[in-house]
Amino acid sequence: MPVNYPRYSRAEYESMPEWKLDFLLTEYGLPVGGSLEYKRNFAAGAFLWEVFKMPVNYPRYSRAEYESMPEWKLDFLLTEYGLPVGGSLEYKRNFAAGAFLWSPSG
Repeated sequence: MPVNYPRYSRAEYESMPEWKLDFLLTEYGLPVGGSLEYKRNFAAGAFLWEVFKMPVNYPRYSRAEYESMPEWKLDFLLTEYGLPVGGSLEYKRNFAAGAFLWSPSG
């Protein structure tokens, strides 16, 4: 993971070519799936502090809990942390586990 956050404006994310978005997201270990519009919104949400939210408590679910979590709960959890809620249920479960678990074994 790079030491510094990228310093692009919202307008730069909205016009960024797909190859650059893919490189940027991969460099920070973030998912690169979805449409170009989704990637632009995701990158802006991930790196622009104006939309970043952080609740007081960090979620403490296990990998097994993420893998069986209902979609409404995943949507609520991801929204609460300012993360994207698009994609399939399996994608959301994997994304939440990747975002909140400290180790791959969870």
